[in-house]
Amino acid sequence: MNLTQEQKAKRYDYLEACIFEFLQDKAQDEKAVDSTIRTIDVVNKWMDKVDLNDNIIPQGIYFLLDKILKESYDGYISMKSCLDIMPTSDQLKYMNFEKKIGG
Repeated sequence: MNLTQEQKAKRYDYLEACIFEFLQDKAQDEKAVDSTIRTIDVVNKWMDKVDLNDNIIPQGIYFLLDKILKESYDGYISMKSCLDIMPTSDQLKYMNFEKKIGG
């Protein structure tokens, strides 16, 4: 099936909206238990649980989630901010991902 750019963009927008809604709901639930919890703490904790090394989702999807969260949440600790401590092979994978999506 050949999708138009508009169809692809709608799918990306939908994915992004679902992620944000999920994280907002998760943050509200955690804040109901502990009012000192910040949304960014919930976001960081969730991505830690999704952990790239557990192979729960494909690596490229993990990278995309990481990118979306970095662009949307101030204070999110993205993979890009940790490149200097990552193994060279992981650095290359992430840089190739950024080339594929256009930075």
